[in-house]
Amino acid sequence: MILRKPYAFLIRHFKLIHLFISLLLVWCYIKGFKPEAYGTEKFMDFGFMTSMMREKFMPPYDFWYAGEKINYYYFGQYLAVYLTKLSNIPVGYTYNLMLMTIAAFSSALPYSIGYNLCKNKLRQRGLKGKLICSSVGVFSGMLVTCSSNMQMPLYKWVVPSIRKFLLIEGELEDYWFSKATRYIGYLPKTNDQTIHEFPAYSIVVGDLHAHYINMIFVLTVLALLLAYMLAKKRDYVAAKVLEPVVDNISDEIEENVQNNVQDNTQDDTQNNIQNSEQENVQNNASIRKNKIKYLIKEALTPQVIAITCFIGVFHMSNYWDFPIYFVVSGSVILFKNLIDYKLNFTFNKAQQRDIQYAMSNNFGFGGHNASLLFKKLTL
Repeated sequence: MILRKPYAFLIRHFKLIHLFISLLLVWCYIKGFKPEAYGTEKFMDFGFMTSMMREKFMPPYDFWYAGEKINYYYFGQYLAVYLTKLSNIPVGYTYNLMLMTIAAFSSALPYSIGYNLCKNKLRQRGLKGKLICSSVGVFSGMLVTCSSNMQMPLYKWVVPSIRKFLLIEGELEDYWFSKATRYIGYLPKTNDQTIHEFPAYSIVVGDLHAHYINMIFVLTVLALLLAYMLAKKRDYVAAKVLEPVVDNISDEIEENVQNNVQDNTQDDTQNNIQNSEQENVQNNASIRKNKIKYLIKEALTPQVIAITCFIGVFHMSNYWDFPIYFVVSGSVILFKNLIDYKLNFTFNKAQQRDIQYAMSNNFGFGGHNASLLFKKLTL
């Protein structure tokens, strides 16, 4: 549909496209005050790009270790190099352009997620409010790209003021903004120290690193999960609307069958019973066929296929996100289906059930994984 009606697509999504271009220009203007790739991990990331610019085949050679291939996940830098060659812009410029493109996407994607969440909530209550949805979207984008953990104002202004008021002697170390990513285990110092960067810090520092590039893929996965849930909700509502109609048709058929049975003779009744048995067999086969079609439809849901591809990309872009969003995506898809179809769980209370098969799973996540299958013994 996008290819057949490109202008209609652009007009429909003009607001989001305009927002992205505006954000890209703003971020590029800010980056222009300090564009050099110097310090922290910039030289390594820039080196990955220059190494891939010289190569005709993948994997590229490691510019640190002569004669060896890069032993790192470099898919994000590969995308930057692909766009560099496609646009024929020097890599010295596209390094910063890629940085700011990711910053713009990291604002536009949360805007879209927040906007659609708000729009869906208002629609449930029969309300309309484009301004409210837009405000929620802008706030969502600012939360992702501009918010921090509040460590900087706390240790730069609040703590010194409290120490001065309480006449506590001793000087604090000079505060530097990078200390905001050294919150756990550093102030005060302990043996358990954790580095936890956040988007605003990564944008300011300007490292085109794996965890930074992968933000756009992570946000896309979250958007696809939202689209999946909304699509499932529409299907569920449509099924609930049709359910009374189907029930009425079934009641009419059953009533007609009963009337016919009462009017017929004993021989005719016996024939009807045999015909009913044959119909039941056919209905059971039809039900099994419909279940198979449903399972195939669920497996081939566009959102699920796209999520699967992106989670596979995490292996190449930033592996640490793979186990996290594998569990997150699987849980959302699983529990959404459990809620929609109201599966009956037996929490804290036994229920009588005729169980033919049972399965028990144990997931170790790094330990021993096992599944036990049980079948009812029939003699």
